[in-house]
Parts: sequence; C-alpha cells; structure tokens
Amino acid sequence: MSQHKINLGEKKSSAKIDEMFLLIDNLSNVFEQNKIKIWFNGTFGVAGYYGYVFDDPGDVDCGVLEKDFDKARKIIEDLDYKGVLDKENEKFKVSIYDARSFNLEIGTFDHDLGDKIVILEGHKFRVPNAKWLAECYRITSKKERRIGKNDNLRAEFLESLE
Repeated sequence: MSQHKINLGEKKSSAKIDEMFLLIDNLSNVFEQNKIKIWFNGTFGVAGYYGYVFDDPGDVDCGVLEKDFDKARKIIEDLDYKGVLDKENEKFKVSIYDARSFNLEIGTFDHDLGDKIVILEGHKFRVPNAKWLAECYRITSKKERRIGKNDNLRAEFLESLE
C-alpha cells in the first residue's frame, strides 16, 4: 500500500455513528453464527479502507450473496427491525429496515466479494474488495458523478491501496 492518502474529509463521530457500529457488530456476529457472509459497503466500507469514518452516514449499507438473502432478511426481522421498503430489479434485491435513528439497507451480491476484514475504531467487520467498492461508488454516486469527481476519486482510492 502506498503512503499516498487522499483527503476524503475529517474524522466524524457522533452518537448515531456509535449506534451504527453497534448494529454492524451485532449483524457481523449473528450472521457469522448463521454461516452467512455479510459485507458492509457504502460509507463504512470505504471508511474500513480509509481508517476512519469521514462522512456523516445516513444509513448502514450491507449485502449478502443472493442465495442467503431470504435467510438474512429473516434474521434481521427476528432482531426486531421493521421493514420499510423492498426493491428488486433484474440484477439485485434490496430491503430497507428502520433501525430507529437511521436505516439499515441490505442488498444482494451476485458473487463473493472476498474476505477482507477490517478493524475500525475497535469494530471488526467484512468489507468488499477495494476494486468492487471503488467501481460501485463510481457507478452509484450520482452527485459526485454529476460534478465529475468520481473517476478521479476512484483512481486515487485504488492508487492509495497499492
């Protein structure tokens, strides 16, 4: 890994982020006990590589293999999270749950995204491989794409991992 590190922002902390980490810890443990791989992407996925939470996340994004999706949803519902919305297209399924002060969004992945485990602020969790994460960000972040920042951020992020 190179010493080059882009500045994505200052370290953020809040009671909400602490709650999000508790949810990540809980889901990581319960899914591991049920032999389901879960990957945390979005803000926490990038933060896992970056070393700290640099944004004020609005939700916790995670995913499982499609074959595990129904079992994963059942586990989340058994943990007393209430479903808000289910979405599906030809490639992916997503369920959004009310986690009290934020949403939990779980989706499907069509292939295994690796076994990269990070420890961030004392919390241990699995994140997708860096190239997938960077590509996902490039494709899905409309605001960043609109102002033309995605390709440079993606390139700098991948370079920082070398």
